[in-house]
Amino acid sequence: MSWNIGGGITFTNPLIPPIISLTASYGQSRQSTYMMNHIYRDESIVYHTYARVSTVKLSLFAPKLELSDNFRYVIENLPVTGTYTPVIEKYIQDYIFSYFGFTYITELLLGGIAQMLTVIETSSVAPMETEGISASQMVGLAFSKIFSFNYNENESENSTKLQSFQRYVKSSMATTVGGAPYKDKQNLNDWFTTIQNNPVTIKYTIQSIFDLITPQRFPNDTNIEKKAEYIMQALEQYVNKTATVYCENQCTNEAQGICKPIGAYGYGLCSCINGYSGFDCSHS
Repeated sequence: MSWNIGGGITFTNPLIPPIISLTASYGQSRQSTYMMNHIYRDESIVYHTYARVSTVKLSLFAPKLELSDNFRYVIENLPVTGTYTPVIEKYIQDYIFSYFGFTYITELLLGGIAQMLTVIETSSVAPMETEGISASQMVGLAFSKIFSFNYNENESENSTKLQSFQRYVKSSMATTVGGAPYKDKQNLNDWFTTIQNNPVTIKYTIQSIFDLITPQRFPNDTNIEKKAEYIMQALEQYVNKTATVYCENQCTNEAQGICKPIGAYGYGLCSCINGYSGFDCSHS
């Protein structure tokens, strides 16, 4: 799941992950919501199988990065007082975060991805193991069959196991990103050749805005380090204000359950109390 949602991003600053987590949180990200609903609400296991091909890598040469006049203007005109004030916070929110964000991209990797999401109920694991079926192996085999990728129809044992495995599959979805539209019964290696003419971003590296707010880039601004502190404080406040945690039905009420964060994607699980049970602690 971590690759599927955020693995296309490389971080160069420890502050960035909590920022990205906000945009990938439950209810904000369709993908995160889809995955969390299956894993926790539906008590399922989600397998993400993929093949990725990269064609072009674009990199920013940081020493020659030129700051725009508008960016310089808002940094230079950020007011500096003895203490951090609501006026300063509003200035940073309105003119820095709203116009320029918190990060910038330093590297892009272009290419294409063929991928498949397979959902299996957790309760199906034991019956599959009894039949000698490895879910991870069968998911890989199903991917190979769907995309005609190194799949041998003549291997009767694998074919039989795959048919048995399909009985336990709750849902499955195969898609491609980049390249030409995938055709029925097309060989995946043939599709790979179309990526060069229509690549998409499959991975990128981001750095925080604080790498640009330095004495080296603003040599004439004696308050630049204090301004960076103000911006850091504003960002931390923004993260704290928006980092809400979702629990199913908010655990009904405080007398029936407590919402406990899982530590990722703004999602939490209900810990039921006072004899209540259920995913949202609604059953007595």
